[in-house]
Amino acid sequence: MVVQISADDCTGCQVCIDTCPSGVLVMQNDVSTVANPDDCTDCGQCLEACPLEVISAA
Repeated sequence: MVVQISADDCTGCQVCIDTCPSGVLVMQNDVSTVANPDDCTDCGQCLEACPLEVISAA
């Protein structure tokens, strides 16, 4: 799974960052960003945690 975050819609609440057990997501320019995609375990916790549903997986 490749996690994608809509930077235009992300408010930077960091809920996904706090939820991700693998440290895949980081803050960059006040929005969440996928920094370590190879470390993603496809758990889907970030997708479920995002209150704005701006995270998708391909």
